[in-house]
Amino acid sequence: MKRHVAEHLVGQLNALSRVATLENAHESQRMAKSLADALRYRVTRRDQVVRGATELAAVDALLSGVALRFGEQLESVINGRSLVEPLFLPHGAIMHFVENAIFHAFPNSEPPMRISLEAVPYLEGVRIVISDTGVGFSVTPELVEPRADADYGTIASTAWRLLVHYRMPVLRVESSTGSGTRVELNLPHEAAPEQTA
Repeated sequence: MKRHVAEHLVGQLNALSRVATLENAHESQRMAKSLADALRYRVTRRDQVVRGATELAAVDALLSGVALRFGEQLESVINGRSLVEPLFLPHGAIMHFVENAIFHAFPNSEPPMRISLEAVPYLEGVRIVISDTGVGFSVTPELVEPRADADYGTIASTAWRLLVHYRMPVLRVESSTGSGTRVELNLPHEAAPEQTA
């Protein structure tokens, strides 16, 4: 049911994008298309292993789509893109943390708001740090410990899929109310899985 609703919403956003194009409303057209692309990725790639380039393209689409909502109050930075692009990741390994900042942390935050993704070489792999200046939250085991039965897109669900994929803990979340959030992924290099997107 949720998938059908999401697919309908993607269709409506695409229709809005076409109307905005006809009316010469370029910013509205860009926003609708970007949000449709991000939502399509969220729905159609669920539970897949994807290339880092695919994940970053979805993050770019989401950030582009919400740029009109927040305007100059939101700054987003992605550094180390070339380190992330060739990786194989569980769907949402980065995207879910960016979505959390945009839809939960920032609406209740005072400007300026900033989200950054920094990737650097780390031991035999790559360290990706996603940080935001949002409202933060109290980190509890129920929220961050890997759980197979957690709702898709939550920290616990993402932690579970990362644990299954890498066969070791790779996620660390630091946050406290009023101080923003820092998510660290310490990802080993690995051979390409059999099925990727």
